[in-house]
Amino acid sequence: MSRRALRRRAAVLLALALAFAAARQPPGPPDASSAAAPRLVTVADYLAAFAGAYRTPFPEREGLAAAEADLAAAVLDAAPRLSVRERLQLGLGGAELELGLRLEVPLYDGTAAPRRALAAADVELRRLFAAQAREAALASLLHELAALAVLSPAADAAAGRLSGPTPAHLEALSPVRLSPRERLAFETAEVTREAALWLVATRQDVARRLARRLAVDERALVPPAVSDLERTLAEAVTLTGGEAFGAGSDEDGDVAACLARSSAVQVARARHAHAVRAAEHDTALDLRVALSGGIEGAMALGGPGGDAAVGAVGLEARLLLPAGWPVGGSLGAGAGTNAVWQELQVSWPPGRSAPPPLPDPDEQLADELALIAEDARAYLRALASARAERARSERALAWALLDLAPHLSAAEAESLAAAPWAPGWPTLALDDELGLVELRIDASLARLAELGTAIDLARHCGLLPVAGAR
Repeated sequence: MSRRALRRRAAVLLALALAFAAARQPPGPPDASSAAAPRLVTVADYLAAFAGAYRTPFPEREGLAAAEADLAAAVLDAAPRLSVRERLQLGLGGAELELGLRLEVPLYDGTAAPRRALAAADVELRRLFAAQAREAALASLLHELAALAVLSPAADAAAGRLSGPTPAHLEALSPVRLSPRERLAFETAEVTREAALWLVATRQDVARRLARRLAVDERALVPPAVSDLERTLAEAVTLTGGEAFGAGSDEDGDVAACLARSSAVQVARARHAHAVRAAEHDTALDLRVALSGGIEGAMALGGPGGDAAVGAVGLEARLLLPAGWPVGGSLGAGAGTNAVWQELQVSWPPGRSAPPPLPDPDEQLADELALIAEDARAYLRALASARAERARSERALAWALLDLAPHLSAAEAESLAAAPWAPGWPTLALDDELGLVELRIDASLARLAELGTAIDLARHCGLLPVAGAR
C-alpha cells in the first residue's frame, strides 16, 4: 500500500473514532450550579412533578365551567323566586314612583326534571373530557420519559465522541478517492456519526420538552431506570394478572379487562346518557304552573295623589308551543283574588326550531363499544409485535457479540444485548466495535418502541399510573 493510501486509511479510522468509538471514559463531576436543584430521578418523582405542574386545557376547563353553571341554573329554576320592581316616571304632571313586590312558587314544570338530568349528564361528560385531556398529557410525558431513559446512555456515548472539532485534513478528505476496501469503513463512519448526532439532538429535545412541561430546570432531569418504567407499565401488559412484563396472555381476557377500566368506554357511556337525556328533554311538554302573589303601588313625588297599594294572589299556568310548529308562542291562563285571565301569544317565524333527528343512542353506544374493543385488540397485537421486534433486535446483537467475542457465554451475550449501553461490554477491535453500533441502536429503539406501545395500551385501557402517587 502506498504512503498516500496509508494516510487515507488513517484518516478513515480517525473518522470512525470521532464518530463512535467505545466510550468508556467515566462521567465528569456534577455541575455545582445544579447540585442544589431538586432532582427528578425515579418515575414517581416525574409523576409528582407532573401532578404539580399540570393545568387543564382552556377548552375543557371552560366547557366544564359552562356545564356546571347550566346545572346550577337548572336547579335554581325549581326554587321560589322573589322579585322587586321599581319604576320612576317623570311627566308634565310631576314625578311618580311605582313599587312592586312579587313572589312566585313553582308548582309544576314539565321540563324541570329533564333539564336538570340533561345538565347533570353534560357535567359528567365534560368531566370525562377533562380527564381524557389529562390522560393524553400524562401519556405524552411517559413517552418522553421512555425516550430519555432508553436513549440517554447512547446519547452520552455519542456526545463524548462529538465534542471536539473535526480535523482540517479530515474535512479535506475526498470520499470518491477511497479504495473499494475503504469505502465500507467510510460509509460506516458516516452512518455512525449521523446516528450520534441524532441521538444527542433527540435527547436535548426530549429534555427541553420535559423541563417545559414540568416547569423545572433541565439540569434537574435524571434519566430514570428503564426497569422502573417497565414496573410502572406492568399492569397494562399483565391485564389478567400473574404474568411478568413481556409475557403472553389471553387476548380475549385482556380485551375484557381493558374495557372494564377504559376511559373511552366511560366517555361512550356518558355520551349515550347525554343523548338519552337530550331526547327526553326535547319531547317533554313545556307546561309550567306556579302560585304567585304580590303587592304593587304608586305614589306621586312632590305632591298629593298616588294609587293605593294593591295585593293579589293567584294561580297561573303557561304552555309553550312545541318546537317545530309553524308558529311560536305560548298559551296562558290564571285565576286570582282580583281577576281571571287568559292569554295567547303567537309569533312568526317561530323562535324555536325542531331538533335535528339523531341516531338511536343504543345503536350508537353499541357501535362505539365495538370500535373501542377493536382498538384494544389492535393495541394488544401491536404490543406483541413490538415485543417480537425487540427480541429479534436483541437476538441479532447477541449473535454478533458471540461471533466477535467467542469467549462470552450465551447468557452473557443475551444480558449485554438486553442492555446495549450498560457498562461491562468486552473490549473489541475498533472496526468490530463500530460495526456493532447500528445493532446496539436498533436494540435500543426496539425497546423504546415496546415501551411506547405499552404506554398507548395503558392509556386506552385506563391503566396509566396515578400522577403524584408514590
